[in-house]
Amino acid sequence: DRNTGDIITIADSATLPQISPDGQTITYLALNPDTGIRSLWAASAVDGSDKQELVAEGIYPDIDLPMFTDDGESIYFTVLEPIEEASRNLFDVLLGAYPVHAHGNHIVPAVWYRIGVDGSGVEKVTSVPTITLYGDYHEDTIGFVTSTGFYIVEGIGVQQVVRSRAIRSFVWMPD
Repeated sequence: DRNTGDIITIADSATLPQISPDGQTITYLALNPDTGIRSLWAASAVDGSDKQELVAEGIYPDIDLPMFTDDGESIYFTVLEPIEEASRNLFDVLLGAYPVHAHGNHIVPAVWYRIGVDGSGVEKVTSVPTITLYGDYHEDTIGFVTSTGFYIVEGIGVQQVVRSRAIRSFVWMPD
């Protein structure tokens, strides 16, 4: 609270919070502290009440980049492709060694999905996985940046707008 200096915890173990256009709802990824598995949640932006799990842990291999539509009725997010499990050889089994994975800044191909803010109507939006560095939604358009440029989602297709290896983020400018 800027006026009082009080800090209100909306969610524990959360990352990538996004506020709805009307400022009433917040969406975020909750991180399971034991497994690191993510789930998608929505809650009151005022005090964290009315928490609702929109995408439970383990439904998808991993999720990222939640963002509200302009009307605040839906949330877009990416689903990262599963990482291939490394096989264990006899030596690994005898030593009790297991493969581990790290994807750091999510340099893993992902596809876009949409879900209602009430948890209804999960829909796959794109079908070709791309390594998405940043994304944003504005006026019925998803824009996102990859290591090869800036793209927009049109219908069920994706169109490259700018080819560049230097773009890492963008902002939508008012008309």
